[in-house]
Amino acid sequence: MNSVPTIRRRLFVAVFLLISSGAVVVWYVAHRRNAPEEIKPAASRERPRPPASAYVGSARCADCHDEIHAHYAQHPMAQTLAALPDPREADKPDHASFDPGGRCVYEVARTESGWEHTEIVRAADGRELARRTFPIRYAIGSGIRGRSYLIQRNDRLFQSPISWFTSIGEFALSPGYHPDGPLGFRRTVDDGCLSCHSGRAADRRGTDQRFGKPIVLEAAIGCERCHGPGRRHVVAREASDPEPGKPDPTIVNPKYLTRSQQEAICYQCHLSSGLRIARYGCNEWSFQPGQELEDVLTVFIEVEEGISKPSKVVSHVSQMLASRCYIESGEKLQCATCHDAHAVPQASEKARWYRSRCLTCHTADACSVEEPVRRTTHPDDNCTACHMPKLTEQDVAHVAQTDHRIVRRKGQNVEVPPWRTEFGLTFFNHADQRLPQWELDRALGVALSLKMHRESRFDHLREAEVLLERALPHVPDDHYVLEELARVKARLGDPHGALELLRRGLKRYPDNEYLISSMIMTLHDVGMFFEALPYCEQLKQLDPTNDAIRLSQAMLLHGLNRIDDALPLAEEAVKLNPRNLQARQWLVRTYLEAGRPADAQRHIEFLRGFLGR
Repeated sequence: MNSVPTIRRRLFVAVFLLISSGAVVVWYVAHRRNAPEEIKPAASRERPRPPASAYVGSARCADCHDEIHAHYAQHPMAQTLAALPDPREADKPDHASFDPGGRCVYEVARTESGWEHTEIVRAADGRELARRTFPIRYAIGSGIRGRSYLIQRNDRLFQSPISWFTSIGEFALSPGYHPDGPLGFRRTVDDGCLSCHSGRAADRRGTDQRFGKPIVLEAAIGCERCHGPGRRHVVAREASDPEPGKPDPTIVNPKYLTRSQQEAICYQCHLSSGLRIARYGCNEWSFQPGQELEDVLTVFIEVEEGISKPSKVVSHVSQMLASRCYIESGEKLQCATCHDAHAVPQASEKARWYRSRCLTCHTADACSVEEPVRRTTHPDDNCTACHMPKLTEQDVAHVAQTDHRIVRRKGQNVEVPPWRTEFGLTFFNHADQRLPQWELDRALGVALSLKMHRESRFDHLREAEVLLERALPHVPDDHYVLEELARVKARLGDPHGALELLRRGLKRYPDNEYLISSMIMTLHDVGMFFEALPYCEQLKQLDPTNDAIRLSQAMLLHGLNRIDDALPLAEEAVKLNPRNLQARQWLVRTYLEAGRPADAQRHIEFLRGFLGR
């Protein structure tokens, strides 16, 4: 029999253990409540890409759909990109030249393989200072407004400063170029350009500037861009006919998609914006017919300039969604309401065709101007002449665009849709409502950093840092977040924080040129010249024609007192790009420092001739 003291001791121990265990539970719950939430890295949103073997090309589609293919062959989308020589270039003069009003004049010459474009740098007195000639590999654009031209160097493409403008029937400076501007023949054609101007290309993960070989897999926008890869469809239809009255599961037919999925097929290219942020794991090539656009891209637009009162090249889609027609139709108006994806009306039929589209909603007598009066100015009674007038594009010379706001009268302002705006960035079509919080932070942080860099305004660096740091734990290997957060930290005076992010990014993407360039600049800023040199060599290997990296390497070597090694690199820079004035000025100073005034004089004479001093 147990004694009372023994029973008391056991009771005491039991009570003590009970209290202790309760305290532990309370502590654990409180600790879990206050502890940081464990964050698991997010999964990529990209749907597995179809292999190259899944595609058959538009010519194969024509075997069964010859009538549609014949119509589509005349469509501007079927002419977005062409390898040279191209028969559509036959209407241009074999030789041409133009002077845009600076020190540089340009010449165009037809060759057996297409074109050669030449830039001639002249002094103020007319002397020729330098000359560069490049063979042209591709013509880009349908030719309705004009055509630009692409140069291929190794695994990348660059836009020529020379374009053809149909309205004036002449060659002139390409859109975005200015006389004697710094772009020259170095304007990179990246994923964003090529994904909307070609059918398919060999993109590479981790970079948007370099491509596989061959770069272009299908030149113009083809059938599979809107209908998906066709191999499975071809094999199935060779075996048997589809079941009548039902969707064919082997191919995407947009008429069976939801409205937003149909719109996304058009929006993937026609929703133009300087800030299209690919969602985690995606890039500009990730979209596949049948998806929502927001599955792949988060788009920010500049609503005030682009919608309320257009004054520059903007998205037709953004304008349409702000139109009264779109809003009062219950948002049923879409691109396909007025545009046939397979054909365009002949010039003589355009007014009748688009008027018939208006009359699907409006009555013939709905116009407040009587028909006889309308026909005095527009004999074809063209609705679009008044309600969708041509707008001169102030930032692209020689061309105009159609006002898709569908206004009652020319010059009218319209209200901006109630889309969410933060830091001057507006989420297109309520895209922010479809994002989880971490991805909202990611998209807004990346876009804000890009916007500040583009505009050379840095008033929201802290806000961008907070957004990107909140997103990073969810996507620790995302090069977009690592790139922009490193850029923000460097701007905020935290180079070591930037270096840590850049090292992490390069461990995952060792050939990402933006990360490498940022690493070089940041190491230079903290005086780690020697450590930056291997990255310069790496960038030279990736881009052998890059004159700027040679100057950067020369400056680093100069900082290490290796002047004899530095000077040849700067000379290479001006050989690659005679108009690299920064390199020439550096060479003048460094040659004089090295006691070589004769070598400095060569560059002094160029600078005097070019600058007119």
